[in-house]
Amino acid sequence: MELNFGIFGTALLGLVLVVVLGLKSLTGAREKQTGKVVAGGEQATAGEQPLSPRSLLPQVTLVFGTQTGTAEKFAKTLKSQLESAYGSTTAFHVVDSEQYDFRRKLAKELLVVFLVATYGDGEPTDSAVDLHEYLVEEADKADAADPPLKDVTYAVFGLGNRQYEHFCSMGKKVDSCMEEMGGRALLPLGVGDDDDDIDRDFDQWSTKFFEAVKGAGILEAGKTADITEASVPAFAVHKVMDAPKNKLNVLASGGGRNVHE
Repeated sequence: MELNFGIFGTALLGLVLVVVLGLKSLTGAREKQTGKVVAGGEQATAGEQPLSPRSLLPQVTLVFGTQTGTAEKFAKTLKSQLESAYGSTTAFHVVDSEQYDFRRKLAKELLVVFLVATYGDGEPTDSAVDLHEYLVEEADKADAADPPLKDVTYAVFGLGNRQYEHFCSMGKKVDSCMEEMGGRALLPLGVGDDDDDIDRDFDQWSTKFFEAVKGAGILEAGKTADITEASVPAFAVHKVMDAPKNKLNVLASGGGRNVHE
């Protein structure tokens, strides 16, 4: 009886191990089946947040540097206007200059718009100090034969007050640095005078901005609409598939074959 019990216990333990290993392999197969194929050939596996269709659209960034909030207001206004004209084909983002990852993203931008104020004696606003330093440093060492921003289109609207000596110096500096790094100006630098009518200045510049966008043909027209998988061809999601039940027998027999073949 003791011998029979030992044999039975060993067999039972072996069966438990087979079942556990089989379930683990089956789980791995399901995770592979739920991978998301996205633009650029990247894959989002199960457990990761799937990319939304809108994240696969061309991206345009509007960067603001503000001390009193005016530049931020203009950036959000421009975003709303852009979405009305191009929202179904392009995703637009408003970013505070201190939150913008310029080291990683600037050279990859399709179109980047800077709306930056000048503060004090021709200085950048507090939130734009790092951006200012980065642009100046990169412009100084840029290689004219192979400029780092040769594929980037940009636009700049500077905010300032003509009562001060260094009127819109931050906007002028951003514009010149972008040019030195090989960026393509969508239109000449725009300036807004807070001592006169800065809202009117912005409206006039934004009219020219939209004319330039249309003329350059860098964005595809299309009003804001709900984005679906069908409207973004690169967005393809594989359905979750259970492994055929007969494959479990293969696992139990130690055949070593993948259950999602």
